[in-house]
Amino acid sequence: MLKKFIQDEEIQLDEQSDFLNSKVYVNSLRNMIEKAPLDKPFTIGLFGEWGSGKSSIIKTVREQLEGGVEIINRFAVFDAWKYSGDAFRRSFILSVQDQLEVNLDKTEHNLYENLTQRISELKWNLPKWIYYLFIGLIITFIVSYFYFPNFKSFIKELTIYSTLTGLATFIILLFKRLFKDEWVTKALEFLSFTTLTKYDVEKPLMFSPEQFSKAFEEILDKAKPINGRVIIVIDNIDRCEKDYACELLGTIKGFLEQKENVLFILPVDDRALRNHIKASFNNTNRDADEFLRKFFNVTLQIKPYSSVEIYEFASRLNSKNEFGFKDETIDLVSKEYATNPRRIIQMFNNLASELICFDEDFAEMYQIQIAKVLILREEFPDYFILLSKNPYILNEPTELISSFLEDEKNKEVKNFLNKTRVLTENLKLEILNKILSNSNVFNSIPSEIQSYIDSLDVDKVSQFIGEDLERKNVVVNYLIKNLEDYSNRNLFSMTFLNSLSLLISLNELQIFQESVHTRIEEIIKPKLTEIFKHKVGYEDLVTYSKSLQSISKNYLKNSLVPYISEQLSLEESDIVAHGNAFKKYLELFPTDESIKEFSESYKVVYEVGLEPISILELSSFQLKELITEELKDLIIEHLTELNNSSEEYKEIQFLLSNSQLSEAHEQAIINRFLEILQNLKDKSQKEISGYLEYINNLLQFFKYKHGENLSSLYNLVIGDREITSTAYPYTSKKNFVDEIIDLNESIALISSFCTNVYILESIDNLTVETYSKILLDDSSRDIVNADFAKLVDLNLDLGLLKSIILKDESYKPSHFKVLRYLVLFRDNEGKGTLEESELKRLFSTLILEYLATPTEALSLLLNEFTKEKKLRDIISSIVVTQSDEQILKLPDEVIKGSFDAFFESDDLTRLEDNMQILSSIGRLGNKGHIGKLVNIILRKLLVESSFYNGVELITQVEKFNNTDRGRLLRELENKTSLEHQFRVDNALLHLRNMAN
Repeated sequence: MLKKFIQDEEIQLDEQSDFLNSKVYVNSLRNMIEKAPLDKPFTIGLFGEWGSGKSSIIKTVREQLEGGVEIINRFAVFDAWKYSGDAFRRSFILSVQDQLEVNLDKTEHNLYENLTQRISELKWNLPKWIYYLFIGLIITFIVSYFYFPNFKSFIKELTIYSTLTGLATFIILLFKRLFKDEWVTKALEFLSFTTLTKYDVEKPLMFSPEQFSKAFEEILDKAKPINGRVIIVIDNIDRCEKDYACELLGTIKGFLEQKENVLFILPVDDRALRNHIKASFNNTNRDADEFLRKFFNVTLQIKPYSSVEIYEFASRLNSKNEFGFKDETIDLVSKEYATNPRRIIQMFNNLASELICFDEDFAEMYQIQIAKVLILREEFPDYFILLSKNPYILNEPTELISSFLEDEKNKEVKNFLNKTRVLTENLKLEILNKILSNSNVFNSIPSEIQSYIDSLDVDKVSQFIGEDLERKNVVVNYLIKNLEDYSNRNLFSMTFLNSLSLLISLNELQIFQESVHTRIEEIIKPKLTEIFKHKVGYEDLVTYSKSLQSISKNYLKNSLVPYISEQLSLEESDIVAHGNAFKKYLELFPTDESIKEFSESYKVVYEVGLEPISILELSSFQLKELITEELKDLIIEHLTELNNSSEEYKEIQFLLSNSQLSEAHEQAIINRFLEILQNLKDKSQKEISGYLEYINNLLQFFKYKHGENLSSLYNLVIGDREITSTAYPYTSKKNFVDEIIDLNESIALISSFCTNVYILESIDNLTVETYSKILLDDSSRDIVNADFAKLVDLNLDLGLLKSIILKDESYKPSHFKVLRYLVLFRDNEGKGTLEESELKRLFSTLILEYLATPTEALSLLLNEFTKEKKLRDIISSIVVTQSDEQILKLPDEVIKGSFDAFFESDDLTRLEDNMQILSSIGRLGNKGHIGKLVNIILRKLLVESSFYNGVELITQVEKFNNTDRGRLLRELENKTSLEHQFRVDNALLHLRNMAN
């Protein structure tokens, strides 16, 4: 425990106090002084760095030499730094004469104050002619007195008057003397003021070199012992400003050193003095050295102390003064900081005062770390400033601090940190921050990080935390402490709100434990009303409520829903702020049932045109929960134009596409169409095309039948309209469908319109007629077939359109889809759309088309039709009527479907003689077909002319049943030594392999 601080003053060096063996320098300096000549001036330089003990050496030598027997030495010490603000010559003389107990003649040497003399002069400067006039008057008086009789009487009278005037003056002075009347005094003062000018003449303090030299010589004469010398020590020259120091050296060399029996000792840091000389005279190192050699007769250099000597000094100093510093602390200070005794003393004093700021246990435990931080503060202030703001950089240098340490001028701090890293590498951040704060009441957040917190710089704070759990806890605890402190005082200021926002942001980046959420809940739950009131933008609260819901904490969500809903309904509320919170809520809780609670407030803000989120951004679920029937009615009611610039139009389209409108809503939309379009009188084809496009965009989503209203709309668009002539006073009629067919424009629009109407109502008498008109143009077939494909996708009965579909002989893939559906469609009772006669005509046409132009698409279509027996029978009845060559061109499935028809034909000879068809039966036929084929093969094997044809057919069949295989084997095995025996052998091998 600290008892007292160490005084940094010169001491008598003896066995008890000389911790650095400075007696060597004491003896050397004493010998130099004793051997210096008495009758000549002499200058000794004692060189050593600041704090190396020069003053103590001087003090010890002085006490040894002063009052000697053989040679009497008298000492005077002049502190140049102490008097650097005063004139050197005066302060030097005053200091030396006092120490040598000499009194200079004050009248000769005005050292203490300026001498002042009062001078009085006439106030007016009289011209010369007045003097001449005065002399002329005197001469005139004299001449007149002797030569003019009457003038004598005038003189007598003048004399009497003068005497009376003098007497009056005397009486006035007597009155002033006796009675001191004020008016008399004032009268005299006024007289003096009006006639005389008075001023002071000041004789200044010693200022000239001659005065200075003379005063110093007088001091030496009075102070010099009969058998001895005067020794003058001029200390701390190196601490003075360079100009003052150089002036002082010049004065010593030019005036003081010229005196006999005087010896000068200058203890200086020779490096600092050289720098002064170089800076003042723009000299080089060599010139400065030469200057010093000329100035000093001899020098004594105090060598730098080794780390062992400094450690020993520090250790003994610690023991003597009972500091209680640990050996590790002493080692750190002596090796990494102090190079001389003064620095040890200063550091020990500073460290002791630093330790007092902490409680004893903390100071004892972290003494070495406190010492390290203190050294950083003393030696490397720039780095210490960075460290104070960012304590974590001590062991984890950031990019900023790394560049700082790489700078060459900061090489020493880098080396110090590397050497001492082990002392603090495991030190907790809060402990380091406490050391830096130098107080028991400290903030665990680094100041720079605190500024990031204040500015809501989440990225910087998150970067600071990284993966360090301890740092995360420090930041979180700091923020929660802010919440608690300000909440207790009901101060929901920027600090409280920023702390809450930052906690929420950090939770998004690094999910907190449930215990942290509980601590936050205890603070904010009772204060939610105040928080909502003060927090302008509170989307982050919505975000936080989502995080809380994941751990079954719904208090925040349950409070936010009614608050947002209420605020959206208030006229004076900030719709932007509350709207942003509402958007965030929909984003985070897209399917939550609580969305329904916003429906009424959403209707309110929609009515005034300030909805916070567009209907177009809502999901189907949100539309269902949020958009009321009344709001839907309102949107439809506000539909006044058909174009994409109408928000209501886009909203209706969006609601329809998400199946959010009822039959009544659809009916209302058609009514709005009729009101907007009215009778289309004088409307151009282009205008109607535009209307039709927007009508189609909505009708495609309709789901209900609308009878007469839809028919009215259809007739309005498709029917005739009146056109007023500009040339004649009458009107004509134009038909929109006829116009677009003639112009070959907008065909897709009218086709799509017919399709939409057909889907809803199946109004055949209208749509069929319109389709027929469109299909008169071959270029329109793809458009119409694409719309028919929509009907197919909806699985509608196309019976009303079959005549139109069957008339299309383009045989394109788009048409095939519709044909396939038309042929294969079956109603609920299993009845198809086409009659058998219609099917025969269609299949005949398709087969002929395929034979003429075979395509893969048509092949696939015919093959698909053969899968149904009824259709296959119709197709096969057509196939057998074709020539053998044409039959073989047909798709395999079509040929295969016709095998039954071949076998049932009355003309079997045609079949048996057609090897290609028989081969097809062998490849493609079923078991029944193969069995009938075997009978044909056996008949061919019995006839020599057809024998080899029968053998060849055997190899074309992939699989016989065992019975048929046996019959064929027995027939062939009896046949040997034939001309083409190898053919028979191949057939036998083929049959035998089937058994395997």
